[in-house]
Amino acid sequence: MHLFSTKQPDLNWENKEVRDALYEMMNWWMDKGIDGFRVDAISHIKKIEGLPDLPNPDGLEVVPSFEGHMNREGIHESYRK
Repeated sequence: MHLFSTKQPDLNWENKEVRDALYEMMNWWMDKGIDGFRVDAISHIKKIEGLPDLPNPDGLEVVPSFEGHMNREGIHESYRK
């Protein structure tokens, strides 16, 4: 799945090992003294379980995915971490 670009693969946020690796990387950078992270697209990190195709009633070449893959239930727990 490439929500933004084929050069930007999406992470499987449901996988605890992926989450732990990301937190470890963030802590490494914070220990280096960075001021912060750019997280403007963090609301897209949690996807619909099973990654089903989204409806495409108009037969569009690219289906807008904001409703299906943005601000999903449970995302706020991730923000708090």
